Amino acid sequence: MTSALIVIQVVGVLLAAGFAFDEIESIVFSGPVLSLTSLVIAAASFRACRPAGFYFGLATPTFAILCFAVICGQEWSPAEAQRPVSRCSAVFAIGLALAGIRASIESRQEPRAARPRRLQFSIAALLWLTLFTAVLLSLFRISAPLRFADPQTIAWLTLAVYAVAVGYVVRWFHRGWLPKTEPDDPAPPPGSHSLPVA
Repeated sequence: MTSALIVIQVVGVLLAAGFAFDEIESIVFSGPVLSLTSLVIAAASFRACRPAGFYFGLATPTFAILCFAVICGQEWSPAEAQRPVSRCSAVFAIGLALAGIRASIESRQEPRAARPRRLQFSIAALLWLTLFTAVLLSLFRISAPLRFADPQTIAWLTLAVYAVAVGYVVRWFHRGWLPKTEPDDPAPPPGSHSLPVA
């Protein structure tokens, strides 16, 4: 299933990049849809401990957030965003297609380990994320109280919160905080004796 989703994701990103050259406003629809599909791939790869699929799944939402932050942060009109965003989308689509080959091959292999279906979150990490968001909101409110809800503030705040969240998930993925699977045939404890089978 993950392999099929990877193929669909690559085809969708290539089509979205092509449509962006003709109508840049199409990314308003294609960005969220492809990001959602990509996060499904990332979640499945996270549970199966597949790094290629995991990073493949994080690529599209990261690119979408960056485009959103740049367009809103620079206050570009559709005409101003047409050339740079469409060209960056084409380069991203080619790179994602190459990464998709590696992720698709990995998805057909046996997973390294199986994580439990119920995800576990660190309370300390959630508290740090809450504190980080609160500090950002306070700084923005103090420095620009009359422009708190302007597009630039929303764009950079969204990018900062997303970066912290992705950093936490990546750290969690590599540190292996969740329980590891036990071997199928563990060695008997010292001092135990197995009875002969007749």
